[in-house]
Amino acid sequence: MAIPWFALGFLGVIGFNSFNLLPQMTVDTINYIDTFLLTMAMVALGAETSIDKFKKAGAKPFVLAFILYIWLLAGGWALSKYVAPMFL
Repeated sequence: MAIPWFALGFLGVIGFNSFNLLPQMTVDTINYIDTFLLTMAMVALGAETSIDKFKKAGAKPFVLAFILYIWLLAGGWALSKYVAPMFL
């Protein structure tokens, strides 16, 4: 049940930030701390990774990741090329 509350909190913070109530220096500090914490989370995930886990997973996850990469690349290109100009 944490995900819906997180999503609502996230939307609330976006709304709050859009009013520009905080000084720019405070926003910059929050962004700096956010980047640091995200980096630490990625490092922690990477520290848990080993070659044995990749060998056990096999090729299917990598094939899926490649297909998703191509899908997102082509979809993003199509959206920016054909859909976005309709809104400009």
